[in-house]
Amino acid sequence: MRLFVPFLAVAYLCSSGAVRAGETPLSPGGSIYCQSTGSAQPKYFSGVFVMTGAMEGVDNAFTQELFAKYGFKGTSSCAVAYAQTPIAKVKEDLERQIAQLKTNGTNVVQTNWVYVPETTNLPRFCFAYVSVAGVTTAHVTDVLEVPGSVSTQDLQKAWKSYASKQYANSSPQCMLLTGGEVTQKNYTSWLEQAKAKNFKIERVAWSYGNAAPGAAASAAGSPALNAAVASTAGNAERSYFCYGNSVDQKIHYITPLAPLPASASDPAQFVGNVLMPAWAAYFHGQLGQAKAAYSACGGGGPTARVQAEREQMLRTGTPTGAPFTQVDWRYAGGPASSTPVAAPAAGTAATPSPSAPSAPSGSGASSDGSGAVSAGASAAAAAAETAADSAKGLADEAKEKTEEARKKLRNVFGH
Repeated sequence: MRLFVPFLAVAYLCSSGAVRAGETPLSPGGSIYCQSTGSAQPKYFSGVFVMTGAMEGVDNAFTQELFAKYGFKGTSSCAVAYAQTPIAKVKEDLERQIAQLKTNGTNVVQTNWVYVPETTNLPRFCFAYVSVAGVTTAHVTDVLEVPGSVSTQDLQKAWKSYASKQYANSSPQCMLLTGGEVTQKNYTSWLEQAKAKNFKIERVAWSYGNAAPGAAASAAGSPALNAAVASTAGNAERSYFCYGNSVDQKIHYITPLAPLPASASDPAQFVGNVLMPAWAAYFHGQLGQAKAAYSACGGGGPTARVQAEREQMLRTGTPTGAPFTQVDWRYAGGPASSTPVAAPAAGTAATPSPSAPSAPSGSGASSDGSGAVSAGASAAAAAAETAADSAKGLADEAKEKTEEARKKLRNVFGH
């Protein structure tokens, strides 16, 4: 609660705390000054300035200034006057307070600092929780240095716009961190609390105002976040799935989730350049879909996240209301490779899985891609219509569709 003290014409705002989510910005109009808290000397004071807009985190900004310029390792607080109080009156009150402190032997430093939101960065970070099959993943950004003119609420809106497309059923949030020496300490503390809850930590290279989602906030990432990611990397297996539909959209196919091969050092490139062409060749050849039929693959990220994306697709359904038919295909090294995986009979409607799949074992995979699962009589009939398609035509089609599907991948990958 904000109090106003008439005889001083000002009231103290909250001093710097640890982490604050979505702080309500102060209303413009009143005059402000800030000071260091506690009994430590010297005692630091800012200049007096007028609030010109949403000035969230003024105390944090002053703390940062003191740490950077004077090596101050404490916190600060700020005081705001009634809007109708003349700034000259506030300055007189402050000078009187400083004079009294000096009389009492206090070492006072008048910094003359004033807050300029447009040029002063406030440390914040954003995160989104996703829980799938009992595993909660915290997708976390590095500490973001965002101008004070951008409120945490506006930052959160931008983060939510990005995160909601990347992480199904997540709750994106952003938080303001205390400035100065304790910024990294408080950020690390948050990461440690997430780890203590057995959350998996995944770094998101996102920053406010990116020209394209996913642009790196920093190339290497902060040591604290990298350490948290490494220490919770036990569930970092990456997976994929593929899907497609007939030209008339009466038949929709989807494959089970499958792990990326260990050789896929660049998941995005592997999905786009290897999986999609292989799936397209199988889709148009073995399933007999015409060249104009659409096919694509999704995933490449951690299994829990990719599973959530696949299940969201199943819940959303198809444009025509037709059920998804599960086709038990997975990449096995060839342009039209397939591996059967003891799944429902062809034509069985696919439904969301209650838990993340484990890596396959003893699946009977054949190196030449033999043993493909048929998708039923409807697929066989369609295959007859396109049996005359040449292998070259299939390859050309796969190449065209790979480029088309890459555009969709940009909205799937967070890395």
